[in-house]
Amino acid sequence: MKPFINITANSLPEAYEELLLEIYEANYWSKKESYVPGKEYDRILECSSNVLILNLLEEPMISGVLPLPIWKNFPTYIRDILLGEKDYLVGRGIYTYTYHDRIFNRIGGPGGQLLYVIQKLGEAPYSNRVQITTWIPEVDSKLDAPPCLQRIWFKIDDDKNFYVESDWRSRDLYCAWYENVMGIAAIGLLVIECLNDYFHMNLPRSIIYRDSCNSLHVYEQKYNEFKKDVETLKNRRPKRFSTTDPYVKAKAGDIFSAVYEAKRLYFDPTFKQ
Repeated sequence: MKPFINITANSLPEAYEELLLEIYEANYWSKKESYVPGKEYDRILECSSNVLILNLLEEPMISGVLPLPIWKNFPTYIRDILLGEKDYLVGRGIYTYTYHDRIFNRIGGPGGQLLYVIQKLGEAPYSNRVQITTWIPEVDSKLDAPPCLQRIWFKIDDDKNFYVESDWRSRDLYCAWYENVMGIAAIGLLVIECLNDYFHMNLPRSIIYRDSCNSLHVYEQKYNEFKKDVETLKNRRPKRFSTTDPYVKAKAGDIFSAVYEAKRLYFDPTFKQ
């Protein structure tokens, strides 16, 4: 039976490292439909997961066990989500969707669904109705590569705790999970910056984050690399890096710069008229 992994962690790197160990120990092999043309399925190490991170924005945010090419891509990935720099690839048939298009373009006006999130939380931070959805049944049921992210839910309590919860259909733990979560962190940070600026809410730079995934997996073809990282974790705790660390900035640049560009582009014109 497919295992269900439940983790509570203080920080993002702690959560990731624990996930690697847990899915390795569970050792449940399954299959999924393949994205490779002409290939029916891929073999995967699989689980369902629920991960609670008590402060998603706590530094250091980057695990040293994470392959360098992945975390070097964080700024580009965040720019794609917040600024839509790869939306044009949908029109060319290279991508079937982008999260930017689903979040920012699918309902009217600059900012799309995220504009609604900021307005609603500014008016009623205690609301249980504040969410973003990405799945379009009449479209995505026909796609060969539909969105993995399904929805993001937001709430603020009386103690100014900011909750962000996301639900995912499927994702690659080894090559996508961390990047996905950094994208959610950027969306959450953007909401915090907007609420503090436009509604004077004085929220701390802190996110209580829950990440739920129906199929979290490691591809068979990546298993040997994955196993090496697991062995590293078993032998020692790897170094962790802050997003502001000079080494990180030299390799990747300013990871969250797109947050402030998106704020100026989409939300300042609406709230600072």
